[in-house]
Amino acid sequence: NPGLETAMALCTPNAKRAALIVVDVQVDFVDEKGSMATKDATTIVPLINKLKTGVKWTVVVLTKDSHPKDHVSFLETHADDPVARETGVKKVGARLQKLWPTHCVKESEGEKLYPELKVNPSDVIVK
Repeated sequence: NPGLETAMALCTPNAKRAALIVVDVQVDFVDEKGSMATKDATTIVPLINKLKTGVKWTVVVLTKDSHPKDHVSFLETHADDPVARETGVKKVGARLQKLWPTHCVKESEGEKLYPELKVNPSDVIVK
């Protein structure tokens, strides 16, 4: 994969400090049955795993999107608001909030990291 080769070439194994930050590789975003699945997202996971093991990182950080079940950004939270349902936005305070399908609810299957992503005990997981 040319993208992976470029990424690996840019990574300096001899660097004193080098961090890899992997963002939101979670069931709801990656798995084809996830509530906000991205087409072909599973193809990136083996590349991330190879990148994680191909370089001696000072730190590997895995981020996780996480929401309470009735989060203000969920369309389903505003099911009784016809304007929000039609427009996909809701005025919250002084700003407009884009509304999303329910996703990455705390303690749900969709919030979990995608099972094929290799997670090491030394990885830092940030919600």
